[in-house]
Amino acid sequence: MTETTGIAAPTRSRAQRAYERTLLAVLLNLVMLGLFAEHWSWVHADSFSVLLIAALVLQLLLQITIQVEQALAGFFVNRAGRGAKIARFFSTWFLLAGSKFAMLGILSWVFSDLLHFGGPYHGVIAFVVVVMSMLLAEQVAVRVYRRLA
Repeated sequence: MTETTGIAAPTRSRAQRAYERTLLAVLLNLVMLGLFAEHWSWVHADSFSVLLIAALVLQLLLQITIQVEQALAGFFVNRAGRGAKIARFFSTWFLLAGSKFAMLGILSWVFSDLLHFGGPYHGVIAFVVVVMSMLLAEQVAVRVYRRLA
């Protein structure tokens, strides 16, 4: 019940919570892509529509990467010994680093010249900075949201 109305606040389903998280992540991706495209010469987008679709594609690719990383971690969780821990570390690192190259390639394929990451190493540095900024913005938003509870 809320204090002001006396009406019970509706509980959200698991699907609604997942939708909220995804919507927030896509909007944060859109904002971060837009800021970088506007203020950093290494990131160029032809239009807002391109940024919106790129934000959706990036969120999908990030979610796939997280699912694969969790499955990989699950494979190693029941393995004992130092070798398993080392293998988990390196396989996770390889997946997380390698996925950025795959994402950049997919974005280049999907958008061709409509979305471009430039700079050193054929745009890899710019892309990684943008993706890490997106993840950081999402973490900040989640922490603020949890503090409000």
